[in-house]
Amino acid sequence: MTTAVMSKWQGTIERLKTTEDDRYMNRSNILCLKGRGLVKANLRVAVHYLAQLDDQGKDYQMPFDREKFEWLLTDPVGKTKLEEAIKIRHTCAKMAGW
Repeated sequence: MTTAVMSKWQGTIERLKTTEDDRYMNRSNILCLKGRGLVKANLRVAVHYLAQLDDQGKDYQMPFDREKFEWLLTDPVGKTKLEEAIKIRHTCAKMAGW
């Protein structure tokens, strides 16, 4: 990705990094993501696709606005928010041609 594209998305990418609070160890000692971690992971992939579109100079319609983004990252995170994040990821993938 070009530097301009990276700087455009850098703040968003930083917010979507998973923290210790977003993870847990299951009974088999495998590191898993909690609901908010899963939402962040899906949004991180969506941002990656949007950055690819920017890098290619393509126009696109944002599948989320700032309000929706903030809502998705607030607690509690349940099935509705996770499904919305997955929907956004799929929309961005389609726009990027995946």
